[in-house]
Amino acid sequence: MSTSTRTKNVAARFLKNLQRQVIAYNESHCGGVVRVTMSDSCDAQYARIYVEVDVDVTTNPVDNNKSKLNSKETSNTKYDATVTTHRIECTYSMAAPLDAPVVKYLTPNKVFKTGVPVCINGITHYHEESFYGSTMLEQVVDSVAAPLLDEATARDVQFAIGALNAS
Repeated sequence: MSTSTRTKNVAARFLKNLQRQVIAYNESHCGGVVRVTMSDSCDAQYARIYVEVDVDVTTNPVDNNKSKLNSKETSNTKYDATVTTHRIECTYSMAAPLDAPVVKYLTPNKVFKTGVPVCINGITHYHEESFYGSTMLEQVVDSVAAPLLDEATARDVQFAIGALNAS
């Protein structure tokens, strides 16, 4: 078996495994504030996962700017709250499926710049040495959603590469 055929087989198995993990995540977190979708445009080079995080901007101290740019905003009259949905893109290389993904926040937030690859230790491509190929999608999703949902986590990453306060 040639090297290119072997690489294609590994990539196909990785893609199928990633699809299973997306389904499992959504089933186990049914009705939660975090949802995961997989891009239909996965190709031989990249697989893209999109994470959507619903943030209640009336009670969440991390994202209380009520930004409407590139985010869906809905009002829930029962609780009188405004929810902003943030999108995050995780791109996996099919050439090296066991490498860490490149993570970009696609909607404005108070933690990370928009459209810029960010640094989250052990999760993103900036820290290949601490990323394990066995890292489950759930760990990646929870790590990229946490800065939007938790003030302490937002403080921890405020000077990371791609963060708004980074120099």
